[in-house]
Amino acid sequence: MQSEKENSEITPVVDRPNVYKGLFKDLDYDNINWRKSYRMVIERVIENRFKKEWQEILRFYGRNIIVQTLTQEMTYIDFDYIDDVCKFFKIRKEDMNCYAWNIGRKKRIQQKNSIK
Repeated sequence: MQSEKENSEITPVVDRPNVYKGLFKDLDYDNINWRKSYRMVIERVIENRFKKEWQEILRFYGRNIIVQTLTQEMTYIDFDYIDDVCKFFKIRKEDMNCYAWNIGRKKRIQQKNSIK
């Protein structure tokens, strides 16, 4: 039987999600504080559109943090894939601040264009 020390040497604990390193090429990847920088990490992974990585951030951060970030903290999600995000994370786009903001922005642009 292996000792606890031997087991920890075999499978090191990594306190970061297993996501594509290239998403963070402008940062010092090895020194990112993955817990404190959750919003930035979630935003970049969501924008990347790979559902495998969406699953990984879900595993790492948990559903509550992901849903809070998507509904209350993110300021932008591309309309081309907002439905995919909502379906994957089981949320309504109407509950997302960024969706409401983008709808309001579209209406303001339409109003501005109709006045011209």
